[in-house]
Amino acid sequence: MTGSSETFTLFTDGGSRGNPGPAAAGFVLADGQGRAVHAAGHFLGRATNNVAEYRALVLGLEEALRRGVTRLVVRSDSELMVRQLQGAYRVRNEALKPLFDEALAKLNRFESAEVVHVRRHQNTRADGLVNEALDRRANVGDAAGGAVPSWPPDRFTAHCTADAFEACPAVVSAGGRWTFDGATPPGLCVHAAAGILAAVHGARPGTMRIKARCLKPGCTAAFGVRVETRA
Repeated sequence: MTGSSETFTLFTDGGSRGNPGPAAAGFVLADGQGRAVHAAGHFLGRATNNVAEYRALVLGLEEALRRGVTRLVVRSDSELMVRQLQGAYRVRNEALKPLFDEALAKLNRFESAEVVHVRRHQNTRADGLVNEALDRRANVGDAAGGAVPSWPPDRFTAHCTADAFEACPAVVSAGGRWTFDGATPPGLCVHAAAGILAAVHGARPGTMRIKARCLKPGCTAAFGVRVETRA
């Protein structure tokens, strides 16, 4: 624990080869004198660039909070993420909304927190951790040795928890169940399937129960998603 009022700096970066494809998140937490106190790269499995950027931020914020940091400046080369957190851009991607909410909630736990956009050449160490984790397909730096759950899961089941409105073209009713096993199950409309997939892809790796909603405007269909592990 730092127990100090000094201002720490958190450098974050995330990347995906394929977008979506193999992805990783990297961050460096530095003290008031610029000394790195924690530098880690986390292999995430399959994700998009933007999801990886947000996961890097959330992981870095968790480490700063764990250490008792109270004043923080976040530096990221993701202009989209920075502008969204500053309120300049809206979060339109359903997969990013849970990560955005989580990051904002953690930022609000600091006495002082600022998010700043920097150029890529000003974020080289976090970027290097991302590439190292991608090359090794494993956690690196201070995160080395940690278990990395495969994500998104290859199999999960969604059950309807709230009926859709009458105009819904799909067979959606409370209690209905659909299993995703590498393909969208029959009997489920594209809007509901898209909402479920967005929620699963945006969830933290290892999450076993996820809430999702149909993406069709006006539809009230809601779903509970249970991730299944294979023996």
